[in-house]
Amino acid sequence: MKKVNSAHQALLIVMFGALAAVLILSSGLIARADEVNASLKKGIIEYRAQNYSGALKIFRELAKNGEEEAQTYLGLMYAEGRGIQKDVRTALEWYLKAAQQGQPDAQYAIGLLVHVGRNGVKRDLAVASKWYKLAADQGHRDALFQLGMLYTDGLGVGQDSATAARYFAEAGNLGHRDAQYNLGVFYMTGNGVELNAQKAAEWFAKAGIQGHVDSQYNLGILFGGDLGIERNPQEAVRWLQLAAMADLAEAQSALGVHAYQGDGMEKNEKDAVGWFTKAAEQGFPEAQYYLSMLTARGEGTEQNLIEAYKWLYLALAKGTYSDEVNDLMNSLKASLESKLTDDELKLAKQMAVDWRNMRGG
Repeated sequence: MKKVNSAHQALLIVMFGALAAVLILSSGLIARADEVNASLKKGIIEYRAQNYSGALKIFRELAKNGEEEAQTYLGLMYAEGRGIQKDVRTALEWYLKAAQQGQPDAQYAIGLLVHVGRNGVKRDLAVASKWYKLAADQGHRDALFQLGMLYTDGLGVGQDSATAARYFAEAGNLGHRDAQYNLGVFYMTGNGVELNAQKAAEWFAKAGIQGHVDSQYNLGILFGGDLGIERNPQEAVRWLQLAAMADLAEAQSALGVHAYQGDGMEKNEKDAVGWFTKAAEQGFPEAQYYLSMLTARGEGTEQNLIEAYKWLYLALAKGTYSDEVNDLMNSLKASLESKLTDDELKLAKQMAVDWRNMRGG
């Protein structure tokens, strides 16, 4: 409810008397506000219950009377085609009505539509950044995150990593997990902030607790190595397990290494093979190499030189490695080729090609 300006209030006092005038005016506005709030709440309940026709009727009536949140919901329904034919231009019109009243979700929605630039809406990153800024100034965490992304890449605004970091921090403090992850990466790399592995871990943990898989993986790597924080293999395994259970191949491969070495967990070659297999089946070349090595040795699985060569062949075809790893892989390749017949090598290569074709390359 808007406050009555002082001049209008003074006039009311003169005409009707101070207390009576204020009470009459306030009670009328409050009654109308309560009525609007009740209708808006009912519309939102209908929308969330996916009763879009009921929600649409309520939002339309409220939106025509200038209710900015109803206008925002109406824009959303047009944008997504919920309860009505999808019409992004009409969505934009309703968003604009709400945004001009300062509604932050509508301001963000306009920024997003212009940012993406689809369905007849022209892409304009400079305009998108301005709408994001209006919403961000009101603490809209998604708008803060998008501004961080624009400043990171220099799209629609000047490239400025320090400004990006500031926006990510604001969004991260409001619980935006992608912003938390990005800020963790910034602290890991010294991009826009001073290099600080401890702060990187703190931001990754904030995102990781919310289920951000890449953050969980990065924490596993941070705690598992000598990367600026105290090494803690058990903590590394804990975070890697979370990411591996979410089917992240890099985490599965790293967890396989921990299982094979008995680092932070009980040594278990069979478990190592299991994790390497999961990652290898996703096409992760390092896991394919580790699986080849263990299959060639018969560690944690039955020895099978043809299968070992298949995985090594795939790893060599796709991976890019350090000189040290290349030497190890080439050594394994030479060893396998010395033990397999020409027909067996041909079979192993064909198995690799067939595997790759089944997965589209």
